[in-house]
Amino acid sequence: MSDWTVPALKEHLESLIKALDEKQKAIREEDLRARALTESRMDDRFEEHNRFREQINHERSTFVTRDQLDAVKETFAERNASTDKALDLREGRSKGVSATGAAVVAAVGAVASVAAILSVMWAIGHG
Repeated sequence: MSDWTVPALKEHLESLIKALDEKQKAIREEDLRARALTESRMDDRFEEHNRFREQINHERSTFVTRDQLDAVKETFAERNASTDKALDLREGRSKGVSATGAAVVAAVGAVASVAAILSVMWAIGHG
């Protein structure tokens, strides 16, 4: 027959149950430490992400919006148009002055030529 008595078997089973309970308790404690560490690391990571998001949002707040850029482009276009118009007027004025000057010189030359011809004709007629 077997050497196991009921009290010995009971004691043996209780010691096995106690050992299992201690192992499960150690596993649970290790699991809780691992969870706490993971949660701490995740919290740190989320904080880092939030700081990064805040930095991006801050940088975005310094960017020029499309509406602002369009307004600046429109202002420059208006200034360029007015500058081009002023340059065209100035160039036209300059061409006008040159043309007027040339006409005056031509008129003076024509008058001088007529005067010279008349002078030569007068000298021939009185000579």
